[in-house]
Formats: sequence, C-alpha cells, structure tokens
Amino acid sequence: MGTYNGDNNNNTLNGSTSADTINGNGGNDTINGNNGNDLIHGGTGNDVIDGGAGNDTIYGDADNDSILGGTGNDLIYGGDGNDTIEGGAGDDTIYAGAGNDVWLPGDTQSGSDAVYLEDGDDYATIGWFTSGTPDTIDGGAGNDTLSLSAPNSDTVNFGITLNDDGSATTISFGTVVKNFENVIGNSGANAITGNSAANLLDGGAGNDTLSGMAGNDTLIGGAGEDSIDGGTGDDSMTGDGGNDTMSGGDGNDTMRGGDGADSMSGGAGNDLMSGDAGNDTMSGGDGNDTLSGGTGADLISGDAGNDSLDGGADNDTLLGGTGDDTLHGGAGADVLSGDSGMDYADYSDSGAGVNVNLTTGTGQGGDAAGDQLSGIDGIYGSAYNDTLIGYDGSSSTPGDTYTNVFYGGAGNDYIDGAGGDDSLYGGTGNDTIYGGTGNDYIDGGDGNDVLYGGDGEDTIYGGAGNDYIVGGDGGDLYDGGTGSDTIAVDYGDTAIINGEEDADGTDQDTLILNGRARVIYDPNDPTGESGTIRWANGTTTTFSNIEHVQVVPCFTPGTMIETNEGPVAVEELTEGMRVLTRDNGYQTIRWIGRRDLGPVELLLRPQLQPVRIRRDALGPSMPEADMIVSPQHRMLLTGPRAELLFGEGEVLAAALHMVGMPGIERLEVEKVSYLHLLFDCHEIILANGAWTESFQPGDLSLGSMDAPQRDELFTLFPELRTQVETGDWAAARLSLKRHEVRVLMAA
Repeated sequence: MGTYNGDNNNNTLNGSTSADTINGNGGNDTINGNNGNDLIHGGTGNDVIDGGAGNDTIYGDADNDSILGGTGNDLIYGGDGNDTIEGGAGDDTIYAGAGNDVWLPGDTQSGSDAVYLEDGDDYATIGWFTSGTPDTIDGGAGNDTLSLSAPNSDTVNFGITLNDDGSATTISFGTVVKNFENVIGNSGANAITGNSAANLLDGGAGNDTLSGMAGNDTLIGGAGEDSIDGGTGDDSMTGDGGNDTMSGGDGNDTMRGGDGADSMSGGAGNDLMSGDAGNDTMSGGDGNDTLSGGTGADLISGDAGNDSLDGGADNDTLLGGTGDDTLHGGAGADVLSGDSGMDYADYSDSGAGVNVNLTTGTGQGGDAAGDQLSGIDGIYGSAYNDTLIGYDGSSSTPGDTYTNVFYGGAGNDYIDGAGGDDSLYGGTGNDTIYGGTGNDYIDGGDGNDVLYGGDGEDTIYGGAGNDYIVGGDGGDLYDGGTGSDTIAVDYGDTAIINGEEDADGTDQDTLILNGRARVIYDPNDPTGESGTIRWANGTTTTFSNIEHVQVVPCFTPGTMIETNEGPVAVEELTEGMRVLTRDNGYQTIRWIGRRDLGPVELLLRPQLQPVRIRRDALGPSMPEADMIVSPQHRMLLTGPRAELLFGEGEVLAAALHMVGMPGIERLEVEKVSYLHLLFDCHEIILANGAWTESFQPGDLSLGSMDAPQRDELFTLFPELRTQVETGDWAAARLSLKRHEVRVLMAA
C-alpha cells in the first residue's frame, strides 16, 4: 500500500499490487493502478488512467481524460471535460460528469455496468456479449447518442424505442437505457423508434425500420432496403443504398432516396424529395412540395398543393394533382399530366429549342422530344427557338379553361395562344406571337417582334425593339414600347394606341389604318404625334406618340424622274428602267405600283389628300417645278443646321409635316393617283430636280395598298413579306418627326 503524488508536470505514476492512493495533480499524467483497490485522482490535465485489477475508485477530475476501470467492480467519476470511459470487466458504476463524454463497453465486456453520462452531448456504445448481465445506461442531460455497434455485435438485430418522459426502456438482450436522443445502428436489421425530441436515427447497413415520431428528426437508412417514417415534425430522411420506403408524415420533410428504386411519400407539409438514382415512386401528399426524380424512369405525383416536379433523366411520368403545379420532365420521353389548377410544363433547361403543341398533347425537339402532355395550361420555353401552341378548344386533353400562359424565354420563338384568354410572353429574341380568340395579353419583350392579337379585347406590349403589331377585332390596347414600331389596326377597332417615346427621341412609330377612317390630330400636342382616328362606322381609336399615320410614299402623274435617258414622267416609267439615285448611281426599277383614289374614298379618308410643294419651296430650283405627292412622302433636306440639330447632314421630312411652311400646302382634290417606285433598297431619287425617297416597304406602306397590289409585290419579292414584318428594309436617311421638322425649317 502506498501513496503516489505527481506534480504539475506530465507524470507517469504506477501503483503497487496493494491498495494505493495516486494523485496526478497538474499536467497530462499517465496513471496505472495495477493490482489492489486503488483510489486515483487524475487532477487537472488530460490524463490517461488505468485502474488495473481490483475494485478501484477513479476520479478523472478536470479536462479531457481517458479512463479504463480494468477488472473489478469499479466506481468511476469522469469529472469535467470530454472524457472517454471504459469500465472493463466487472460490475462498474460510472458517472461521466459534465462535458461531451464517450462510454465504451470494451472488446470482451463482462459484468453489469451502471452508466450515468450526466451533462453534455454524450456517446455510448452497447452490444451483445456472451458473458455478463445487461447494462443500465442513462444519457442524462444533453443531446446524447447511443451506438449499437459494439464489438461482436455488428450483425445483431436490435430493437429500441426511445421513451419520451425520461423513463427507461429495455432493448434487445436486456440492456436498459434512458435519456437518449440519437441512435446509430449496426449492419443488422434494426428497428429504431424515436421520441418527441429532435432525434438522429441512423440504421446503418441492413434492412432497418426507422420511426422518427414527433420532433424534427434526421433519419438515415444506410445500406439495405429500409423503411423510414418521419412522423410529425420537419424531418430529414436519407435512404442511401437499396430499395427504400420513406414516409414523411406531418411537417415539412426533406427526403433523399439514394441508389435503388425508392418509394417516397411526403404526407402533410411542404416537402422536398430527391429520388437520386433508380426508378423511384414519389408522392408529395398535401402541401407545396418539390420533387426531383433524378436518373431512372420515375413516377412522381404532386398530389394536393402547388408542387414543383422534376423528372430528371430518362422516361418519367409526372402527375401534378390538384393545385398550381410546375412539371419539368427533363431529358427523355416523359408523360406530363397537370390535372386541376394552373399547371406549367417547364422546358427552360432544355439544351435545344422545343416544339410543344397542347392541342395535340405532344412535344418535339430538345427535352420535349417524345413528351405527352395533358392538363397543361402554361409552358416555360427554352433559351432557343421554340414553337409553343395552345389549346384551340378541340383537344381531347385540354387544360382547365383553354387559357394558356406561355413564356418563350430567349431565342426567336413562335407562340400561338389559340383559344382562351391567354398571357403570352416572348422574352428576348425576335418572336412571332398570335393571341388567337379571347382577350389576350401579349408581351413581345426585347427584340423585333411580330405580334397578332386576333379576336377579343387584347392588350399588346411590344417591348424593346422594332415591333410589328396587329390587333384584330375588339377594343384593344396597344403599347409599342421602345424602338420604331409599326401598329396596324383593323376597321372599327376601338383601340387605344401608344407608340411610346424613346429617351433620345429618335424612334419612328407608324400607325397603319386598315379601313376607311379620318385622322384628327390633337391641336394641343405640339409634337403632332397624338390624335383620334374616326372610322367610317362612327367608332374611334385614340393614339399618342405616333410619328407617322399610314405611310404612303408615292408620286402623282406629271412628276419628272431623272433616268439614264433623261427626265421621264413617273406615269411613263416601266419596270427595268434605270433611275438616278443619290447613293448608288443608276439603279433598276424592280416594281411600279399605282393606286387611284376617287371622290368617295377621299371624302371618307381625307388624310389621303395630297400635298403640293411649289417651285423653290425647298431652295433654289428645289423643286424645279411644282410637285404633288402623298402626305407621307418624304423629301430630302440638307444643310449644316440639320447636322447641328440631329447629327446628320441629310434628313428626310414627310410632306405633311412641312405643310404651312412657305410654298407647301395641303390640297383638296376630287381624285388623285399615287404611283410607287420600288428598288432593291430604299433609295433617294431625283424628282422635279429635288431629292426625294422611293417606296420603302419597311414603313409598312403596304397597309394602304389594294390587296392585288400587295399580292403582286409579294409574288415578285417573296422575301419582302418577312423583311416587312421584321423591319429589315432599312431607311436611306434619318426620318424626322413633326416637331423636329418644324424646328429645322424655322431657321
């Protein structure tokens, strides 16, 4: 028997074969009690203590100690700090004390230990042994973890239920535990049930059954075919390998299937599911769920709520259920069924353009290839050139109301809303959009778009770019947006039209009137860009920020055009003759059009009355003789003042905008003939000694032509139809607005 005392250094203290008293005091000591019933104090420092044989009493005291009781019935106090304690053979009593402690049963445990882990987040390992009696383990306060993976127990099938009230529970082989929140399984088929705390239940390898019960639990199946039930609370579940079955229960749950063909059910709450690899079956249940199948041929059902479904790769089946759902099939030939609610098919991630027709319920191209669609109300297009076609009322698998909402995204898209009150968004790119029947909302977005409202009371917004807008029947609302837009309205349309004004004021918006009407400009608008269209049937259309109304750039008979054969009267010109141009020398006339207006038409459409420009009105010998032109025919104005005001030495001004200037006046005639000269591009030609413009289809003067003339022109120039719609027929010079003409000519 002896007493051994260390100092404040790191000591090594060995007891005798008798009952010793050993005090480590300060420092990180190594203490071996050897034989005998020893009393050991580690003191401060991170000590390593082995009681050896005998019934020892061991105090780890402060700091992080490693304690082995050895053989015998030991009494062990871990003290403060994060201690690792192993009782060894015998019936040991262990008080781990404060700190995050670890209790180990040892490789060949015998005896029945009473373990009290006390305060801290502690970790205890239990198992099945061939000798000894069951242990009693109390996790105490803190978030404690019980591991079932003791040596010799890796494949044992454990069953454990964590009680809610701190009372003890007996698990397999008689071990009694209480006050544990987390359980980690082994490779056996374990059955683990949590309590109302936020449990961590890890089944490990094997076919496990995990039940989280109440609380926000984390459940990990591990390898094997596991059954996982989250219970109430916001649970996190991972199946890992194997064909797992997972049920979220109540709460906002997160599930990850891992490898294998998993079956996942969200239950109530807003759940997040990922099937990962394998052919998974997923059901969102109630709530706004997000479900992703991953690879494999998945069956995904959103059920109730506003759900987001993503099939991932392979041929998936996506069922939206009730609510407003978004279905993203991904690659593969997918089945997308929206059911009730406002449901969308999402192709925004497609690597190529898609062609989706909701009337036929089929998809082609990109991620839409092979897709079958039903009950889909809206589409998100790709970043490429998409074709999106809505319901026309004849489909056998329509959406809820034939009302479509399409987002074209980037790319040059073709969108047809067909029947219903549709909302159609072109996004970026040069899009073509048809509203069809119904009261549609159309937004072209950025780019040079072609927008058709169709029947119904439509709202059309061109957005940025040079857009071409046609309304159709109904009381429509048009807004061209920024850029030089062309807006065509049908006879009697009670539309409200706004061309909008660009920040720099350089836009040139044009209004085309398809029918008999009278233009009344607002006398209070100094820009001359607003007014009222009074149709022959008495209905009216109002407009603002419109620089040009019904462009008809043409000459009247008697105007002398300079050719390579000298001046020739415009009515005597023939196609194929060569005319002098300011920019490109002598150019060939490609087409000549003529329109004769009589008393009745001029009475109904007084805005078509011509303008006379008298000799010398634009300068000496400009023109050399009086010339009569259509009101929107533009003349070339030159000089340093134009350069100063507009940054261009040469500009074009419509004859109508110059009326009231000396020598320029509006005529009232009973009849007039207008002739159009078309070249390969918009040209500046010499007429009566003054430079003026040729016919420019890019201004959509086609809207004022007779149908046979338009047909003839499109037959001669089939590419012209596309060029007209996209605004590709560039103007030869900058065209001034009414107020700009006034400023220029006021000098």
